[in-house]
Amino acid sequence: MNSRAISDEAAVENGLQQIERLNKKLVDAHYQIMDKLRKMIMTNGSTKQRLRTEINALEADIDTYEESKLFITRIVETLL
Repeated sequence: MNSRAISDEAAVENGLQQIERLNKKLVDAHYQIMDKLRKMIMTNGSTKQRLRTEINALEADIDTYEESKLFITRIVETLL
């Protein structure tokens, strides 16, 4: 195998590992949302605005992870 093929194979493997890490972050972010919602529902003092602020922050994180995942997926597909 030439060095270019080894380099491409390593890049694909690295990309797949990054996608796996991003998927884990997405799952974790979804669990955080559910946990925060549950806690806020159980707390009488929580307000709709506070809830909306927390949800917006977590949704922004999820969007960032999903965009990164799509970008890395395109790179891996190009290398394949």
